[in-house]
Amino acid sequence: MDVVYVFRNGKRKSIELRYSLMFLANLPHDRVFIIWDLPPFVKDVIHIPFKDWINRIQNVKNKYKLIIENEDISDDFILMHDDIYAINQIQEIKPYIRWTLQDHLDIIENSFWRNWYYKHIELVKDRFHKWFSYETHTPAVFNKQKFWYILDKYEWLWATKSLYYNHYWIEWVRLPEDRQDCKIYNQQNITKQMLKLPYISSDDAIVWNDKFWELLDIKLMNISKARRMKYLVY
Repeated sequence: MDVVYVFRNGKRKSIELRYSLMFLANLPHDRVFIIWDLPPFVKDVIHIPFKDWINRIQNVKNKYKLIIENEDISDDFILMHDDIYAINQIQEIKPYIRWTLQDHLDIIENSFWRNWYYKHIELVKDRFHKWFSYETHTPAVFNKQKFWYILDKYEWLWATKSLYYNHYWIEWVRLPEDRQDCKIYNQQNITKQMLKLPYISSDDAIVWNDKFWELLDIKLMNISKARRMKYLVY
């Protein structure tokens, strides 16, 4: 399966993408595609440029359509984000759940996410009732034909994983270490215990914390330089 990133340059985004690409050595995959922006330090990937328009939801949908319509991308593909790191060897990419959809709604407090994310989770809950939130910060495997049906059927795309996995009744698993998610939000979350997770993900604030990157460097020591630098210019 091919890996597809939807990447836009921004503050500290370059370091997140660097680490994410290095940790792809732990993830079974074929080629790597990057939609949108391509940083100069990246090599041996396939770039698909994209230009944003005004409508935010339509921008998301147009990026997904680029993936689906591109015949070079494998029919089953891995949707990856630059702030996700496969810190341990992955044999199979599994769909993780964090809560029921209602439980997820109950914990969303941030005003920005209540305006956007909350509404989309709520729409998924109205459609699937007591089913699950798959909104973990982990890679997602989608089938292009099935994904196209989801794009055509639903207008609300901020909870894409939950839409897709609930609609197709995809079997789920839970994260180890009693974690609901892999996202690291603050310094108190930075422990060696997190290094046992299959993936971790960086929040916008934690990327400024040197301790976070030092812990990732510990994991990178298990990967040869040639493998971790496969997609990066030396």
